[in-house]
Amino acid sequence: MQNLGLFVSPNGNQLPVLKLQADGVVLLQGVHVAFETTITKAIQNGYRLVDASDDLRSTWEQTQDRINPPAKDYRDSHPTHS
Repeated sequence: MQNLGLFVSPNGNQLPVLKLQADGVVLLQGVHVAFETTITKAIQNGYRLVDASDDLRSTWEQTQDRINPPAKDYRDSHPTHS
């Protein structure tokens, strides 16, 4: 099975992503066993994504935006009068 990318933990451990499911669940390869988690949990626990497939990167970015929406520019919601 080909890796889709790597989750890198805050302490530098790398976990290959083996499978991405439509609901954001991923299959990761640990040291001894493969296990499932979610992209949401990985982001919340400080993991980074590296060397990812387009599908995995897109899902990661969408999840990140949902968890931490981009800040709105105050000027966009309060137009100035000329």
